[in-house]
Amino acid sequence: MRRLPLDRPPLSPQGVSHRCSLKETLQFLELIAAHNGGNRASGLPGYKDSAYWVHSQAAQYPELTVTLQPFNFTFEHTRNISLRGPDGSDVFVLSPQYNRPTPLPAGITAPLAFVNDTATAGARTCNATVWAAAGVRGRIALVPQRSCRFAAMGQAARDHGALAVLAFRSEPGRDYIASSVGGVADGVVLPALGLIPLEDGAAWAQRLAAGEALNATFVVDSVTGPVESWNVLAETRDGDPEQVVMLGAHLDSVVRGAGINDDGSGSAALLAIMASVRRYTGVRNKLRFAWWGAEEPGLLGSRAYTANLTEKERDRIRFYFNYDMIGSLRPRYFVGKSTLAGPVPDILAAYLQSQGKTPVFT
Repeated sequence: MRRLPLDRPPLSPQGVSHRCSLKETLQFLELIAAHNGGNRASGLPGYKDSAYWVHSQAAQYPELTVTLQPFNFTFEHTRNISLRGPDGSDVFVLSPQYNRPTPLPAGITAPLAFVNDTATAGARTCNATVWAAAGVRGRIALVPQRSCRFAAMGQAARDHGALAVLAFRSEPGRDYIASSVGGVADGVVLPALGLIPLEDGAAWAQRLAAGEALNATFVVDSVTGPVESWNVLAETRDGDPEQVVMLGAHLDSVVRGAGINDDGSGSAALLAIMASVRRYTGVRNKLRFAWWGAEEPGLLGSRAYTANLTEKERDRIRFYFNYDMIGSLRPRYFVGKSTLAGPVPDILAAYLQSQGKTPVFT
């Protein structure tokens, strides 16, 4: 068992019970974030405290074997981002997590090129034909955000020679966050990306479509470096080790928030399920619980875990259930179904129906 190298003892706020209810777990995770700059992101102290606390909760149960699995990943933090628009005024812009820096201190000053995803029938923002037609080489690509992920936008921009990408929202206003680039292979260098309001991006797109030449200056000061993070693993001592049923949820948040639904809700659910195990004896299958680190930057904790399994260890895992963002004031009951899932989705759906719920396969 490995203990996290904390610089201080884990938080023990008054009013939080030793073994927490679902709501108390969420309140505790929010408190951890509040004591650590507002987040619980891997690579920052809030995640370390979160992992320590989950480990301490699981370690209370003699029915479980609890371990910490360390792994290293590349951490990114955007220290500053700014955008000067075609008219010389500053424009509101947010940086997605795991952004790439521009040259500093001047950034990139270049003409804008509109990637018009409505110009080609059936095309969308990540379509190579659309990017080829946009003429983005040596320019800053102006892109409707729509359904295209930042990583895909960045890869399309890189492949077609764009210097940077400015994605604009589909809805008006500034009440939004920029998600993670995430999921990009190590060594793949993408252009810098920014997310701007619909009002600015749509106006610029109209001016470009009318033939006007527009320039912008984009600066991203982003630092990266290797850091250590941890997966927290708990496994029942009972049960057939050749028949493992595994349940997982990611414990980390994004840098810009406490992550109480994404994914404190899943993490809290795992703790509650784990606590119920002691009420049963003679469990046939071995149960394994996993709280993943560094999910937000690209599933890095779970990838590190699977990469370290032997083929025999992988074969022992019969089913894996993932819990991500399961808190809702107005819930619907979705069950993931694929050719790889075997009979489990139907079993889950039948159980939900027996409880008076209406499951939807997705």
